[in-house]
Amino acid sequence: MNPPQQHVYLEGAGDDDPIEKISPLFHEVIMKNCFKGMSIEELKNIRLVCKFWWETSLLQWRNGCVVQIRGGRRKERSRSVNMARSAQLAQLSVRDFIPFMGEMDADNDPFKLSAIPFRKYHLSCLDLDILKSGRDYSNQLKFWRSFGAQMKNLKISWSVFHNAPTFSRILFEETPGLETLQLEKNLYKSSSRYRGSLSAQSPTPQFVKNGQNKLNTMSIILREFDAEELYRSPNTFPIELPLSWVQILAYFPNLVNVQLENIDSDDFSCPSLEGFLDTITSLRCSCNLKTLNLNVLNIMNAKRNSILTLSDRILTPLQILRLPLTSLSFDIGIQTRAEVFGEILRIHAPTLKQLTVYRAPYIRAFPDFPFGTLLNFLEELTAIGPIFQDLLFLEFTPRLRRLIIVDEDSDKPFELAIGVAEELIGEYRNPEPVISNTDFTLIGDVQLKHLDEFNAGTEEVSCDEKLKALENLMPNLQKLHLMPNYNHRIV
Repeated sequence: MNPPQQHVYLEGAGDDDPIEKISPLFHEVIMKNCFKGMSIEELKNIRLVCKFWWETSLLQWRNGCVVQIRGGRRKERSRSVNMARSAQLAQLSVRDFIPFMGEMDADNDPFKLSAIPFRKYHLSCLDLDILKSGRDYSNQLKFWRSFGAQMKNLKISWSVFHNAPTFSRILFEETPGLETLQLEKNLYKSSSRYRGSLSAQSPTPQFVKNGQNKLNTMSIILREFDAEELYRSPNTFPIELPLSWVQILAYFPNLVNVQLENIDSDDFSCPSLEGFLDTITSLRCSCNLKTLNLNVLNIMNAKRNSILTLSDRILTPLQILRLPLTSLSFDIGIQTRAEVFGEILRIHAPTLKQLTVYRAPYIRAFPDFPFGTLLNFLEELTAIGPIFQDLLFLEFTPRLRRLIIVDEDSDKPFELAIGVAEELIGEYRNPEPVISNTDFTLIGDVQLKHLDEFNAGTEEVSCDEKLKALENLMPNLQKLHLMPNYNHRIV
């Protein structure tokens, strides 16, 4: 229906010279800006008001909505790695998405898919192969050609890439406008196997001309390796990526946000964290452009199990790269030398705003974190496990806004850490009571005026003197989490 033409008069206009204008409720520019701040649920409601609002909000609706295309599942006698039910993989077809076939034009595009397309896609449980002959597989290629160029955000999970050409074509050719790419727990069937990082004989890597220049965020989560499952199903598809880091990263020169999970495994041939850092170092050094300047690096679960020692090998590329990281998340390891940890902090102290560090429990905390490094710009600090033994480090974090202390991460296996802890200290250790261990007289008159949230995990504090000192140290605190019955003590 056509919207009613309501009329208003500008304030201050004379009675003899009224200035007639379209109601602001039906002004396209105004409504577009109003719709930008609305959630999907709100858009669902306002799109029912009238045709004008429906059409005006369409762009924001398409930008916010996620198109989910999912294959079927059925119970199988043989199982894939870590799957109680393996996917009965369905062929991807244009017919799965739009209720009509043929070229899209003004007369054959009632949903305006070409004029105002969807931007976000999540594909799951699919059999991806654009080389195989047959109607269903040809429809896959048609799908990517019809909608790939419109995609800005693409997530592919629990699917199978049957060959490296399909993998590279989808990621590098058919989706030229991608800004965000997520690959989560897929299987990769390929004749070529990745066997490490750059070798001395490898040619100097170069960025691919006209690569994915818009892509800035990438998340790669490989499946958790399960040796027992692989033993029962020896023909299971491999879980490692079908291309090397060089072949992948050469297409993404403008990455600023990277998350890597399960890429390191001692038991399987997977691309390594060291290989990732070596590759971006080589790519950076091979050209004069300042590319691959990552701002966000999350390698917390690069190795799913708690690591014993963070390899010194990652220091060399980090020292060369000097990445302007604003956010860093990583597993420091149980036996990692304090010098390695300290150097990582020193390298990134000029830009670091958010730091999340994990360390398996039952180990003594570092006595001198952050090793004399002044973290002037750090705003959020999350410490999981025994990182620091008291709060004296706070004098090195003057702009801290949020401090979270957690005893352990229940989602990250740390069985290996238990045996090492027994060898190192002879017994299990309870988490360090960092507040109770703090001698607040050593902090002096330091005040964290920006700190508004402090979560001390499961620590109990019953000493009024300690609580008063904590109040003086954090005068503008808005949120405090201690064990029950003590929160009321701090105003």
